[in-house]
Amino acid sequence: MTTLHIRQEAAGKTKHRIRLTLRRPGVADIEGEATIAFTMPATEQEELRWYMEDYLQVATAVPEVQVRQVEDSMRRRGEELYDKVLAANKDTQAIWFAVREHLADLRIEITTGIAEAASIPWELMRDPQSDSAIALRVQSFVRVQSNPNIGFVPVPPADEGRVRLVYVVCRPGGRDDVELRAVANRLLQDLGADLARFDITALRPPTFEQLQKALMTGGKLDSGKAAAAIRQLMAWRYRFIVPPPGILKALADPYRANPPGEALREVAEYVHDCMRDTGLFGGRENTEMGDSMG
Repeated sequence: MTTLHIRQEAAGKTKHRIRLTLRRPGVADIEGEATIAFTMPATEQEELRWYMEDYLQVATAVPEVQVRQVEDSMRRRGEELYDKVLAANKDTQAIWFAVREHLADLRIEITTGIAEAASIPWELMRDPQSDSAIALRVQSFVRVQSNPNIGFVPVPPADEGRVRLVYVVCRPGGRDDVELRAVANRLLQDLGADLARFDITALRPPTFEQLQKALMTGGKLDSGKAAAAIRQLMAWRYRFIVPPPGILKALADPYRANPPGEALREVAEYVHDCMRDTGLFGGRENTEMGDSMG
């Protein structure tokens, strides 16, 4: 697969050193470099966050002028990135000219450190000629940490030579969102000849509760750790959660001598708050109780 690596490094308070490497099967790599100045004020970052996270939830209630202003700002920033990176000099232009007619087969990898990860919104980078975001035209657009510390992550053991894989896809738009098979087929194709070694389970619905249930059923999560996770979500006011009886029992067990104990008091306070908070109890998500809270 043809891959364009974009490596971002800090070169000062507001400057960044950008190194491009285009790798194609059977062809010598093409490299380019540019040092750019790019900053986004806090107000502009908040507008971008609002557009990506909050706007779709209340789209019909937002004035069209406000939306257009944010979209115009995103378009300008995207073209600015194109001019400063892909059109910076002859080397970077040569890389863009080599891939612009084959974007559907291109993978773009953005490599940054943790500190620089949010400093440049690469997903906005826009080709002014086609007036479209490059991230939406390529086969894949991903971010990679420059120095990942994953040595502590153990390799999962295979069950009789097979690897169990839980497949989770969240589609907020439901039927109007991307087809589930469109995402799954890409995964299955990438596994290739190794597909037979995987035992794949699709998580439906793709909720925290269902994931927890699947892990507990598979013996990968005990009730104590599951209860601790639910307490943390409750503390964050994640959304309305009805703990199953097994979790409530795990919370109560340490306090048999002096019931109900701190954990169950937290659950009671949380449920009380939910009943008064329409955002938690009366939101868009299903809040039907499978078990009596009593």
